[in-house]
Amino acid sequence: MNRIHFKKLLHSKWTARNPKGSERHFEVVGLLPRETEAPHLIVVEAIYTNRLYTMPWDGLKDRSRWIVGWK
Repeated sequence: MNRIHFKKLLHSKWTARNPKGSERHFEVVGLLPRETEAPHLIVVEAIYTNRLYTMPWDGLKDRSRWIVGWK
């Protein structure tokens, strides 16, 4: 399980283990909702295609899908 600290989640960088096309590297660009300490959803941006995806924040804990940092 990847450790995630909520205060450092925004602008953190992630690598997908099973990339689709050139979408391998991602950055967290938004937290939803903003008024709570622990977000329910995050917005990640694919670095090469600039596409935005919304997903549950705890999806980043899955080591079979995500690696912390850009590898």
